[in-house]
Amino acid sequence: MPKDDYMSHRRHAHGPLVRALREAHKLTLGELGQVANLSPSYLSRVEREQDKAASERATSALATALGVFPQELTGQWPPYRALRVAICPSVAIEDFAESVVMSVEELTDIERGRIEPAPDVVARIALRLGVDVALLEPQRYATGPSTTRHR
Repeated sequence: MPKDDYMSHRRHAHGPLVRALREAHKLTLGELGQVANLSPSYLSRVEREQDKAASERATSALATALGVFPQELTGQWPPYRALRVAICPSVAIEDFAESVVMSVEELTDIERGRIEPAPDVVARIALRLGVDVALLEPQRYATGPSTTRHR
């Protein structure tokens, strides 16, 4: 799936991803709020997806505070790299790729949105990261199986 189509041009921060990244960094809502200069109550609404219109400034501040690209938070880019780096910061990409039984090149292509991973690949990555597959592929698992050709 081309990265421009990822999550149908979602522009607001994806709440469950924000929560997963915050928790991976072992931050409370208050701590993340301090770093991002956003109120904890606002962050709570973002995480629960009750505030669908997060400003560009807020999304940028969150991305900076969480060490990710804004496009990863908004779903313009797949969240694989952001989650891998946040959850497994000391694991080299080569070791991570080996642990999910794929080449570094294939993992990089998935992380950059160049290829859409097959469901079994998504499952292996989710298992390794300890996250639900719906966090990695919300558009696929929220609306049913994809008809896109997989590699």
